[in-house]
Amino acid sequence: MAQGYTLLLAPASYAINASLYPKLSFDPIKDFSPISLVSSSPFILVVPTSVPVSSVQELIAFAKSKPGRLNYASGGTSGQLAAELFRSMAGISIVNVPCKSSAMAIPDLLGGRVSMMFSAPPAALPLVNTGRRRALGVSGLKRLIAAPEIPTISESGVAGYEVDSWSGLLAPAATPKKIISKLNAEVSNTMKLPDVRDRLPPLGVEAKTTTAEQFATYLEAEITKWAKIIRETGVRPE
Repeated sequence: MAQGYTLLLAPASYAINASLYPKLSFDPIKDFSPISLVSSSPFILVVPTSVPVSSVQELIAFAKSKPGRLNYASGGTSGQLAAELFRSMAGISIVNVPCKSSAMAIPDLLGGRVSMMFSAPPAALPLVNTGRRRALGVSGLKRLIAAPEIPTISESGVAGYEVDSWSGLLAPAATPKKIISKLNAEVSNTMKLPDVRDRLPPLGVEAKTTTAEQFATYLEAEITKWAKIIRETGVRPE
């Protein structure tokens, strides 16, 4: 088959799985050639209204006053790792409450049975906007266009905290650089189209374009970051 006709649209878990599943049948770096990032979306750190905090700093202080008594819902590995990175960087003790999915975690959050959750914007914002949950911060380094009033966690006292749910395009490793460059240009042109550019921000998603080299560097950094937190926390597939 000619190279460049079969591509992989990889989610953020592509970088996580490199450490979570040590016996993968492929090498995420050696077996694929990065083309470009395509999109990026942060999580929103939310708490039920029963938790008496209104900021990230207040949450950290509250957690430190009750070590090991606060918990968080995780409906998937990405949300769990976002919480574990927050726990590590904030220096707090919180307990994971695994759920089968993010959707199934919401009733526990609304009912006050869990103390916090890292939730995707499309699920979090409707409940925040109706006052059923309180948003403390976003996990990216930039505020959301759809909710600019919510500060980033990094600017709220956990400097450098960054977790994004991204997607990126990759090709088989043997794909010629000429083809990679052409595909990169096509991705860049597509992500600039008004239909794409204007529809994503209200969903909490940002259209992204990078050079192939920038995506390769980003991917390696993501793999390294999550390998460290997985090693430190002992997170395993649920």
